[in-house]
Amino acid sequence: MLKGMSAQRGILEGYRKEVEGNPLVQVYRRSEVAACRGQAGDFWALVKGGDGEREVGVGAIIMATGAEEYQPKEFLYGVNRRVITQREFARGLCSGEIQAEKLHSVVMIQCVGSRDMEHPWCNRFCCTEALENALMLKEKNPAIELFCLFKDMMSYGFRERLYSQARDNGVIFLRYEDRREIKVKGADRLKVHFQEVKLDCDLLVLSTGVIPRRENRHLAELFALELTEDGFFKEAEPKFRPIDALREGIYLCGGSHSPRSWQEVILQAQAAAERALVLLEKEQVVTPRIVSHVNERRCSGCGLCVEACPYGTRVLDEERMKAVVKEALCLGCGVCTSLCPNGAAFLQGYREGQIMAMIEAVL
Repeated sequence: MLKGMSAQRGILEGYRKEVEGNPLVQVYRRSEVAACRGQAGDFWALVKGGDGEREVGVGAIIMATGAEEYQPKEFLYGVNRRVITQREFARGLCSGEIQAEKLHSVVMIQCVGSRDMEHPWCNRFCCTEALENALMLKEKNPAIELFCLFKDMMSYGFRERLYSQARDNGVIFLRYEDRREIKVKGADRLKVHFQEVKLDCDLLVLSTGVIPRRENRHLAELFALELTEDGFFKEAEPKFRPIDALREGIYLCGGSHSPRSWQEVILQAQAAAERALVLLEKEQVVTPRIVSHVNERRCSGCGLCVEACPYGTRVLDEERMKAVVKEALCLGCGVCTSLCPNGAAFLQGYREGQIMAMIEAVL
């Protein structure tokens, strides 16, 4: 973990210097996007900052807003100074504030604030953090008693070997089914009661993950995006388009997409940049073959399709009282065709005559 934190700081510092030193990159500090309009290849964002506001034209947008660290409310965190998180533990070992040689016993609890009814997801990095910290602690103090209470140890990829190394070094793993069965009491010397086991420890270290940012819902409305049930931004397709948002020209990476390790975050960011470059290198943006159209003779201007369109594709021409389609934004989802009471909305390639012809050809 300590080596990982050092690597993270080095990588971030390197990226920061590259960005600030690149004459082609414009950085707006203490600013926010107040409005966004347009389409893939032709977005316009209203940026508000301390020096006023300006409208900036961009071809693509990458959502890299991150996530929030979960702040524990359980196990005496914030009440007893001997209850800390894995990141606080790692920083303490780095700075020397926590002296490993003076500790006799440490207990770690996994999945604090995750894999429960409120936050059902796995954060993908908490177990790796705990295993790396445990190995570092054992290296500094081989005689220390170290217990890890876990629901499932999920150290992804080649990091699974960390679990075997930790066991070989004397870390004791105890599995629980429900976090509520773990009770913590005490002051100077903490007492952790778990099933029939009673543990005394100098430190209790909680493995916490991340939760969606509170601003996600506002940003989803601002950029016409969708959120998952968990509150992260929804990708277009998890297997074939995992970086693309549901709106063309907008891409996702890092904690805005889902909880990830910092190595995965870097890979996602690189993938998002590549997807943006694929879009920007085109001279023209070609719309999908299947887009929605309006039969103006049937359209009554009721506006149902305009309200229902999830991508802001349709607008109402108030002078003519007819629905109008922005074809560059349309993804051909078919919501408008299912709602139109007059049959005025239809998808290109899916007219009644064409569908009947396909059915007859099959029969």
